[in-house]
Amino acid sequence: MPIFPPHAKAKASRQGFTLLEMLVVLAIMGLVLGLAAPLFTARIESGQLIQQAEAIATQMRHAPMRARLDGQALYYGVEGNPPPDARPLDFDLPDGWIVRSTGPLMISDIGLCAGGEITLIAPSGRSLRLQIRPPLCETIITNGPQQAG
Repeated sequence: MPIFPPHAKAKASRQGFTLLEMLVVLAIMGLVLGLAAPLFTARIESGQLIQQAEAIATQMRHAPMRARLDGQALYYGVEGNPPPDARPLDFDLPDGWIVRSTGPLMISDIGLCAGGEITLIAPSGRSLRLQIRPPLCETIITNGPQQAG
């Protein structure tokens, strides 16, 4: 004579998941995370790129006032001999980030800006362009994150 009724045995044997079912679920989760991780890191870097570009834009917008207050011209991207009595513009960027200009950026000691274009390049090679418009260094981020060529 059985101790447990027949329906109690069926319930007891179907509780939980088998090891194979758990391994299949873990493998699927690993694949999904492996495919999604690069998208998340690209999103994070894109946000950092925009944040750094906005910081440079703010520095450029404040540069004319800095030049007027100091009574000293500012420059960036001048190859060879820098202008006399001028101070370089320093962009405070994390390691691995690069700023390139299409030509020299000059801000006179009275705060007038010659204009130009800057490209900010992230360590991965993604880039953003910033357009600096004369005469007051109005700075505009002209395009979204792109892969540098």
